[in-house]
Amino acid sequence: MTRSNIASAVNAAQAGAEAAKREGARYAAECGRLLAQAKENISRLKNVPASDIVIAIGDVQEDRKRRAAEVRL
Repeated sequence: MTRSNIASAVNAAQAGAEAAKREGARYAAECGRLLAQAKENISRLKNVPASDIVIAIGDVQEDRKRRAAEVRL
């Protein structure tokens, strides 16, 4: 690769990383919005800290992934 090609590739990779960062921030904001909506509309979640809800959601997702992997075996 020439220096020019390398520089172009680095610039393209950096632009891709910046775009991914912006997209990740949008997803994070949407998750926060949905979490706030859940806390408003589900009475048993009103007094549960958001961090506890997020941890529980993560645990459920991991369980689903594990079960799906077991089914494929």
